[in-house]
Amino acid sequence: MAHWNAVRVIAVVAVSLILAACNKPRPTTAQSTAVQAQPPTTPVAAPPAAAQQDSAPVPTVTLANSEKINSLLQAARGKVLVINVWATYCIPCIEEMPELATFYKDRDPQRIEFLSLSADGPVALEDAVKPFSAEKQLPFPVHVLDELPPDELVKLIGANASGWDGELPATFVFDATGALKKYWLERVHLNDLSAAVTGALPS
Repeated sequence: MAHWNAVRVIAVVAVSLILAACNKPRPTTAQSTAVQAQPPTTPVAAPPAAAQQDSAPVPTVTLANSEKINSLLQAARGKVLVINVWATYCIPCIEEMPELATFYKDRDPQRIEFLSLSADGPVALEDAVKPFSAEKQLPFPVHVLDELPPDELVKLIGANASGWDGELPATFVFDATGALKKYWLERVHLNDLSAAVTGALPS
């Protein structure tokens, strides 16, 4: 389990470029003629897999301040809402992503909403969150929290009862009225999440 305020160490590797002069004898006329007589090299076609990868949809990754989060919460009213808070430097967060992706794709969008909130911060949006989201081919939009600390976020989403103070990952399930029904301050598994959401749906 990681923590929102943990120190992240970024290793910077310096690469030195060495320029060297080469003194080679000029080729003779016979050698030059032999080189020119060689048939042109046939270009190698790019593998089909590369084209498929390029055509993969790019996940939406945007910044989200308190106003944006509040608008997303209002838009989800009347639905069961799942909120997952994670970060690219959190190992359990990375491990649970495939199951969250499956949950998102299999959910009923008319009754269930899913919000993915990245705690990486604005400085990591381009260099960390976007590449990660593209590599994992996340099917859901990712909202990178814009200088929104845990104590403010937990109040904003209405999860005070969870006692959450920044542990990552964290997943919260709210019913259609906005009441907190279930939460995990650790990695969540698909079966447990699906069961909690099913239980929160109106009968």
